Amino acid sequence: MMTPQKYQPSENEGESRPARILIVDDDRDILDSLKDIIELETTSMVEVAADIFSARQIADEFKPDLVLLDVQLGNTIGLSLIPPIKVRNPNVICIVMTAYRDAEYAATAVRNGADDYLFKPLDPESLLALIDRHLVKQGLVISRQEAERRLNAVFQQTYQMLLMIDVDGRVSEANNTALKFGGWTMAALKGKLLFDLPCVGTQDAKNSIRSLLARVQQGEAVQQKVEFQGKAGSSVIEVSMKPVFDESQDIMFIVFEGHDVTERDAAEAEVRQLNEVLEARVHERTIELEQAITLLKDENKHRREVEGLLMLAKEDAERANELKSEFLSRISHELRTPMNAIMGFGQLLESESLAETHANYLSEIMQASRHLLALIDEVFDLVNIDAERKDVHVGELDVMSLLGDCVELVYQLMDDKGISVRVEQVECEKKLVKADSDKFRKVMVNLLSNAVKYNKENGEIILSCKAGSTGFMRIEVTDTGSGLTQEQQDIMFEPFTRLGQEYSEVKGTGIGLTVCRKLVEAMDGQMGVESQEGKGSTFWIELPVSSQAAD
Repeated sequence: MMTPQKYQPSENEGESRPARILIVDDDRDILDSLKDIIELETTSMVEVAADIFSARQIADEFKPDLVLLDVQLGNTIGLSLIPPIKVRNPNVICIVMTAYRDAEYAATAVRNGADDYLFKPLDPESLLALIDRHLVKQGLVISRQEAERRLNAVFQQTYQMLLMIDVDGRVSEANNTALKFGGWTMAALKGKLLFDLPCVGTQDAKNSIRSLLARVQQGEAVQQKVEFQGKAGSSVIEVSMKPVFDESQDIMFIVFEGHDVTERDAAEAEVRQLNEVLEARVHERTIELEQAITLLKDENKHRREVEGLLMLAKEDAERANELKSEFLSRISHELRTPMNAIMGFGQLLESESLAETHANYLSEIMQASRHLLALIDEVFDLVNIDAERKDVHVGELDVMSLLGDCVELVYQLMDDKGISVRVEQVECEKKLVKADSDKFRKVMVNLLSNAVKYNKENGEIILSCKAGSTGFMRIEVTDTGSGLTQEQQDIMFEPFTRLGQEYSEVKGTGIGLTVCRKLVEAMDGQMGVESQEGKGSTFWIELPVSSQAAD
């Protein structure tokens, strides 16, 4: 036990002011229990807080001398409370309470500003002894006898190895941790020289302890790692020794503290090794990233070069298309003039009396001329379709009245082939569409003409108008002809496609539907075909519906 004559009182001891203690824990039962223990066993003033926010407010007003702080406050780390409290009161003592029985974890708390720590569940005697151990420095302990009793409890129960060494270097006291380390009894250690203890096994360790002791005997506080031999084997102990002086500044005794840092050093070594491995991996990854960045730059450069080539190719294609259009346009103009002359002279010959054979020849010439002129016109239309796209004038159109006009234009064709027409108005009455009237007529006349040409004798055409996709009106032209296969439908709108009708009696160029679809798309519409082989075909267009109503 610690002897009374070795106790050195604080210069502030005897101060009548009671200590102010703040307890912070999110467990209400622990708060109440600790408050009751401290108030019962001491004259201290005690305040409690269950969270960081309340603790800060109370600390600002209460100005505690000592704070008992739980490490984990719900989802908050209790250690974050220490810096702001110590900024306002640098002398406040902060003792951390933790359920993690890990010396390294506790040491981390100390490095973050804590003055000491206790492991949960708390032992009341150890708690009170630790409180008095710190408060004695501020002269706030009730009595010397109580302070010695509590300090002795702290001495015995602290997790560090503690030895009381006299001025000559002999052991006078040892705490439970020190005795447990070597499996010794107090009788076996008492009176032995520090450097001759059983734990100081090697000559290097003896020399180190002897050197440290000599420096402390000169009034110096020292610290060094020394290899000790304990009950469980060799351990690295961080040794701290400091002298305790009396009022005359003579050394009364020496305090030896030993902290087992074997696991910590091993962990630090492992961390250093891991850091080296990580740095090597980071270096490798950095090289890989630099290579990837270089490759990406090269790829971007190549992409820009390709994009430049594609742009040039696009410009060349556009120019070639313009030249093609210009060529076809000029050829159409140049061909139309002699064709008109041929047809003119043919018409003059038709007024003459010709032999039957010559009349037949003339009929073939005129029929071929008309077909060739129609082909020239449609080629001209196809060439100028892009110009027509730009020349679309959209207005509000009454579909039904325009459909009537279109039927009138092909009426003679229908009558010659005995084709009847039936108009179905489903949802078109009183509705307008947004379209160019000339382009709409051109499309519908073409679809009606095809429905006549590819229909059967005395067949029927159904012209219907109904709701299409959302916001669109659908106009359908259905014939009773031979219909189309799926393969024919897939290429229906490609230019110069006759679908096997090139050598039939039905005359055509295969350009009309291509022009029609482009015109419909220029009016923001859509065009398609639905057909079943042997049962006829339905060509449809959809145009945007106007919000205005027809008269």
